[in-house]
Amino acid sequence: MNSKLNPFEAAVLRVKLPYLDGWIERRRDIAAHYDKNFSDSPAILTPGSREPAAHVYHKYTIRVPRRDELRCHLKARGVGSLAFYPRLLHDQPALVGQKFRAEDVENATQLVDQVLSLPIYPELTDSEVDFISEAVIEYFGEHR
Repeated sequence: MNSKLNPFEAAVLRVKLPYLDGWIERRRDIAAHYDKNFSDSPAILTPGSREPAAHVYHKYTIRVPRRDELRCHLKARGVGSLAFYPRLLHDQPALVGQKFRAEDVENATQLVDQVLSLPIYPELTDSEVDFISEAVIEYFGEHR
């Protein structure tokens, strides 16, 4: 694949590059805010961060039971969410019929229906993070 940038794309990225460190720091702040908000909710497993590696939080993906029901709950409250990988690789049409053993992908099989990515972008305000967090926590309070 030849993935050269055209001059316009390069110019845009050149203007944005000085902001990258600040955007990453803001994503880390948002992730910490989510982590704090979800800390008392045992049904919500957060991604966490391991030092010294520094997570950039391109996505903030939680692990929850009843993921699809939670997505509907969030949508009804105006909160977007995504299940980025809703099917396992061997369930993709191009790989149907290939030899896979369930025990080879045991963790993936368990997680595929439990992971959900919440909004995380530098312009997200603390009050919006709280609103999103409250909507997630509310769902699990109603569905114990």
